[in-house]
Amino acid sequence: MSFTEQQYLVIKTLADGVCPGLGPIPPSSTLPVADMFVGIAETWAPAVLQATANALDIINSIALSIFGQPIQTLDQSGIATVTEIVASNTDLKPFWEPFRILIALNYYALPPVYSAIGLPGPTIDAGGLTAEGYPV
Repeated sequence: MSFTEQQYLVIKTLADGVCPGLGPIPPSSTLPVADMFVGIAETWAPAVLQATANALDIINSIALSIFGQPIQTLDQSGIATVTEIVASNTDLKPFWEPFRILIALNYYALPPVYSAIGLPGPTIDAGGLTAEGYPV
């Protein structure tokens, strides 16, 4: 099973709700963050993947019921509203927690983001850090 085009658009748009970007920091939708999430999600057990797909459909239904349009057509304010609803919905908590974590981890691991906020990037490529936190 893989995600539908609409489910992919929900992932991409909701990722902007998590990491919208600011000034020189790009929004997640301009980076391969959604593709990275999909690549990870497709390794999950079929039941988990199906539950994730169902949650994505529910999230798009929330946008449709509130704004009368699919989530990917909403402006930044609308995306923020839907993101807040999803984050506070206890029924969507099993979806939201791993989604938010994976989006944020993938987002901040990308050079355009960590460079824009003045970080050196993942240290694993340079051998990692010592137990004291110094570069190897």
